[in-house]
Amino acid sequence: MTYMHESFVNQAMDGIMMQKTDFKIEVVVGDDFSTDRTLEIIKSYKNTESIDVKILKREKGDEYWRKRQKLGRLYNFTNILENCTGKYIALLDGDDYWTDPLKLQKQVDFLEANKEYSLCYHRVNLEINGIVDTDENDITEKRYKNIPDKTKIGIDDLLKQGNFIHTPSVMFKKTDLKEIPFETKYSTVGDYFLYIMLTADNNKFIKKLQDKMAVYRRGVGVYSSLKSIDMSYSMLQYKICILSYLKEDEQKKILLKQTIKHFNGIKKRELNKKRISDFTFKELLTQLLKKIKSRVL
Repeated sequence: MTYMHESFVNQAMDGIMMQKTDFKIEVVVGDDFSTDRTLEIIKSYKNTESIDVKILKREKGDEYWRKRQKLGRLYNFTNILENCTGKYIALLDGDDYWTDPLKLQKQVDFLEANKEYSLCYHRVNLEINGIVDTDENDITEKRYKNIPDKTKIGIDDLLKQGNFIHTPSVMFKKTDLKEIPFETKYSTVGDYFLYIMLTADNNKFIKKLQDKMAVYRRGVGVYSSLKSIDMSYSMLQYKICILSYLKEDEQKKILLKQTIKHFNGIKKRELNKKRISDFTFKELLTQLLKKIKSRVL
């Protein structure tokens, strides 16, 4: 996925082109109508014997453009997935990059040897304000530390802990991705919803690999740069969508408890800081729900 990534996309493409594999790689690029040099830079990279760069053709007024206007930003994400023809799919946004030339080979080798897993991911370095943090500042560890068995991550872990997986570290089996549900049309996030689908529908697991093989830029993406109130609105909306999607009552209970706990925490924090009154907080939630309802209907 790319949009206005002129400053970053060279590193993203370099990380792809340096991959060493015993299989062929298809690079599916979905640019969301950038007006900078993003596409020009990508087109400067030539195909090799093992790497084929496929840029999805999009023009204003065409079928993709019309659906994009109707379905929103995440249609780019789902449209890219629909155009992938490989056995496995690895995710990469245009503002992140891979750092290990054996990344894809390592992940394919694991998934080939472990059929009970739908997805594997790995540790990453974080880049904040242009500086790569090599310390153990890992959201995965912080949210995942209370789970006793770290070898098999399941749907319950995802619902309890939230999204602890960085997008550029993900690889999953395409055949485990069933029909994309209508709820994704209204969701504000695509990757976390994808992980939920892969584990909920297939009764399979997720594996964390220990190697650090990518850099995730924090604070430059659409979601990570939101203000706190906008983040709360976005979170509430995608959790409602996931709640609608889930079929098992026990899974719904987990997500409901976590959502209520999260918003009670926000309320307590804001009241303690005297930023808002109890009445104002209730009004805020009311406004959030109204905004979501207006978008859905």
